Amino acid sequence: MTATQIASRPLVEIAQLTRQAARQLAVLSTADKDGAIEAIALALESSAADIIAANLADCQAAAAAGIPNLFITG
Repeated sequence: MTATQIASRPLVEIAQLTRQAARQLAVLSTADKDGAIEAIALALESSAADIIAANLADCQAAAAAGIPNLFITG
């Protein structure tokens, strides 16, 4: 599930999905948890340019919408 798919869901549903994921992670071995964290880190590193570009676009859209700079970082 992508971040966009998650963000489009109601907050209560996101909380339920998070709780379910926490239960699934709780029973994993330390090695499995470490492997999952490493996979997440690698995915973030390989997507860094896209993440930064999307953040910049969000900041520019916020500025164009008149949101005060106090609430915009980027």
